[in-house]
Amino acid sequence: MFQEQLEKDIFITKVDIRQAIADLTAIETSFQTNITKEFEVDVSPEIVREPLGSTIRFLCTPRGRGPFNVVWSRLDGQALPSRATIGTGPGYELTILDVDYTDAGRYVCSVTNPDGSNRDTGTLFVERPDLPIKVRIQEPTRLVKRQGDQAEFICEAIQFNSAANYVLTWRKDGGQLPSKAVEQSGVLYIPDLDQNDLGRYTCTGSQRGRIDSATAEIMFGGRHNYSSPL
Repeated sequence: MFQEQLEKDIFITKVDIRQAIADLTAIETSFQTNITKEFEVDVSPEIVREPLGSTIRFLCTPRGRGPFNVVWSRLDGQALPSRATIGTGPGYELTILDVDYTDAGRYVCSVTNPDGSNRDTGTLFVERPDLPIKVRIQEPTRLVKRQGDQAEFICEAIQFNSAANYVLTWRKDGGQLPSKAVEQSGVLYIPDLDQNDLGRYTCTGSQRGRIDSATAEIMFGGRHNYSSPL
């Protein structure tokens, strides 16, 4: 009889312990859920795209019960740029002056408060500045030829904005090219030269409304044998 009662009491105790553990687990889960809902961190903007030399800013906003301890860092583990400053609350703004290509990457705002910790990230892309297009013609830019020879000029953009396409076009003495001329991707080729092909040839580069030009010329026998003005 005593043995049966003892085993019954032990069984009841085990059931009570399991129930207590289940209750504690439920309370802990509810507590953590409330923390997650109440304590949020938001970095804005999520993505920054600015040209080299710009000043950029990320704003870190914690939402929840203060006080907050806010730390900015880089996700790759590198130190923040020496040109970086961090503001105090409520914005906790990360500012980087004169951004360089090496500053590109993800920045982490880590926040702790009495309820725990959380974080959010922002990404910085550093782009080439909006440079005006510049063109040049590869040497030689003055060709001395004989009738029946062929001529070729190569024009290239040596500075341009990589974010947009540019166009290179050739003209002769301010007008149309000879009908036999072949023009492709900045290369001008003229076969079987004759008197009408002598003159000044201009390559013009254009991009986003900006233009630049360079000039070359073709002559026979070392003398200017064309009537277009210099």
